[in-house]
Formats: sequence, C-alpha cells, structure tokens
Amino acid sequence: MKFFPIAFFTLLLLISACENAQIDTSNISEGDIDKVIRCDPPYIRYATGCCLDQNSNNICDKDEKTQDESEQEDDNENRGIELIVGEAIIVEGRTISLVSVASNNATRFSVNGVNEVIEEGKKVVINGVEITVLKIKYISNSQLRSVKIEAKVVGKSEEPSEDLPEYYENKLKAGESIIIEGRTVSLDAVSNNNASRVAVNGQSGIVKLNQKTTINGLEIESIQVHNEPGTTGDESTLRIKVIGPSQSYPIYPDLPEVFTMKEGESVTVEGMTISIVDIGSNGVASIAVDNEAYTLTEGQTIFVDVLEIKANEIKTDGEYSITLIVD
Repeated sequence: MKFFPIAFFTLLLLISACENAQIDTSNISEGDIDKVIRCDPPYIRYATGCCLDQNSNNICDKDEKTQDESEQEDDNENRGIELIVGEAIIVEGRTISLVSVASNNATRFSVNGVNEVIEEGKKVVINGVEITVLKIKYISNSQLRSVKIEAKVVGKSEEPSEDLPEYYENKLKAGESIIIEGRTVSLDAVSNNNASRVAVNGQSGIVKLNQKTTINGLEIESIQVHNEPGTTGDESTLRIKVIGPSQSYPIYPDLPEVFTMKEGESVTVEGMTISIVDIGSNGVASIAVDNEAYTLTEGQTIFVDVLEIKANEIKTDGEYSITLIVD
C-alpha cells in the first residue's frame, strides 16, 4: 500500500499542471478523481472542474439555462395567432386587423380603426389592446408574409369619432398607400388611358377618370391624373367616401394571361371580348374591347373595366402579331 500516496500525488500533479489542457480521465476511477477535485455545495464536480448546481439536481445550472432557452423558443413557435395582410380577429369585442407588413418587417395593426406600427419582437398598446409581434415569416411558395401575434385587452377602447369627413381627398403616386378609417387604399398603377388601378385591403378595381367606382366598401372617384409615358411619376388624385364595411380577408387575383394574336383574331376574358383590328407597320395596334376602340404601342397598358391590358410585344417583321398580357 506504500505506492498509493505516490500515485495519488502524481495524479494531483497531473491535474494541477494541466489546468488549461484537456485531461484524459478515462483510465482514472471516479473515486480517485473525487479525492483530488473537491466541490463544496452548491457546486458539483463536472469533468475536471466544478460547476454551479443551485437546485441540487446534479445538473449544472448553465446546461439548464440552455435547455430553458430552447423550450422558450419552442413555446414561441407554438403560441400566438397567425395573420396575413387583410385578415382580422376579434378579441373581447375589439377588431384587430393586420393592415400591412413593410419591407423592413415593420407591421401596421389597426384596433377598431386606430393604427400603430409594431416591430418584430416588440409589444405596443393600441386602443386598449396590447399586441406582441412574435414572428414574421414568408408563406411557402408565395411572396406573402404571415405575422404571429399575441393580443390581450389591457384598457378601454376609444369610441369611433362621429365627426368624420364626408369624403377624403388624397393625391397618390403609383405604389403608394394611405389608411382611410382603418382600410388600406393603394394606387397600383395609372394606365395610358388615364384609368387607375386601386386596391382596398387587397381587393382591386379600375377607377376611370371622373367616374365613381365602389371597391370593398369604399366609393372612389379619380378627379385628376398625371401620366407621362416613359416616366415613373404616374399619380392620381382620389376622392374617397366610406359607404359600407370592407372585407377582412385578402382577395388573391388570378395570374395574368398571355395571348399572341394576329389581325382579325379575338379572345374572351372575364366575359369581355378583345379583338385585334389592325397592326400598323409603325408599331401601332388598334384593338377593340367589347366594340370600344383603343390604340396600343409596345409596352403600353390600358385599363378597361376590370381588365388590365398590356401590349407586351408587337411584331411587324414578316407576319404581324401582338402579344397581350391581360390581368
């Protein structure tokens, strides 16, 4: 037994000398290591050192924190309500709508017509409702993004103002949006025939100059347009009046159709007949939509009733033809 103190002392020297190195303890018994490395409560031995174990469950607290964080991430994934733009939920009589999601992931929510912006991971109280944006993600095979939220009532809701204007008048550039009494109104485009494509909470329609069109509960009239070919400065002045409720879910338009036609040919889309009357050698095409005449050059777009018609390509070498994109 005289050799044991020598072996014990050698083990102590090895561990002390290799404080910053990895020690192979596979050939040393746990009992011998415990004799050399002593950890007083609330610490326990871990490998060749000690770690904190405040709840005395023989697991290092630092490993438990990692486990808790993982469980928290799983909890965030499974909790909350998922919305896409245009959808709404009702919480204790309050209507909560996801109005928009910006390219920088800033979300805009409306609670009974009161709007605020909320960033991902943040919480904001809107009209007495605390909304937490948990996560923003893209929907598979789509450019749409969904927003997962938690919402709880924390205060009183403001009553809608009874002193609302008869109509709203706003000048918008193509691509811009405004909020009208909790509804998102977007000017998508202005065509060469001075018609405007306008969307309300995702539902779109065509508004002709100096004519009124009802889109998703709003009566919209285009009273002035500026459309300069070859520029990006298209704009329209809209006069908007709320006349009814708006749908609280997005409406997804059909994909545009592409047609290549020659003179005398026609096609029917959404119950409207598009006919190719003439294709000139100068690249100007004459078409008729339900017998109403229009002219198009390559790249031009017109809006006729519910249709958006673009002359994508006009061929005048050999056999004349025109390719139309109809949406």
